[in-house]
Amino acid sequence: MMAILHSITSSRNAAAHMMVGSSWPSDTQLTTDDILIHGDSLAAAARARQTPLVRIGEARTSPQDNTGRQEFVTVLVTRVEHVDHLGLLQRPDIWIDAALSGCSPIVAAARIIGRPTTERRKRFRMLAESDPGVHTDLYLPADIRTGDLVAIPCAGTVPRSQVTSHRARPSALTADTTDDPTEDTDYWGVCGK
Repeated sequence: MMAILHSITSSRNAAAHMMVGSSWPSDTQLTTDDILIHGDSLAAAARARQTPLVRIGEARTSPQDNTGRQEFVTVLVTRVEHVDHLGLLQRPDIWIDAALSGCSPIVAAARIIGRPTTERRKRFRMLAESDPGVHTDLYLPADIRTGDLVAIPCAGTVPRSQVTSHRARPSALTADTTDDPTEDTDYWGVCGK
């Protein structure tokens, strides 16, 4: 009986790991505290630039996909502005610096980057002050805190302008970015980055 339960649990864990791994762009490496896409660290990029940060890459394709159409995945990196613990019976609210209304998150794959965590995952409600009334439920480690970076894979392509919190950083939005063609969005596999 124990062998059967172990086999069922192992196959469920393998299926869940496969689903989470296929949620990211091709050539993605998940580490204990970072996500590398084509060798580039998302945590380092988020520290060097303002969040929210957007990276777009070709989705992993399955052998059964014979449509010939290339699908894309957008990875949104956002910073936790604060966490509201509302009580024992309610999910905590996590306030982030990105607007999620333009993103279709792959809920089970979101993760903290920039620091290792071994905490169990639990359900949180993600909100942005610039997006009143809009929230997304995500599963993240229970020890999430203010200042953490969260990487959220989203189906399809989402430009940075669609997830930028217009209230949070007006100086960044009005700055001239014409000298830097990658300021808005980096496309891996599309523009050869």
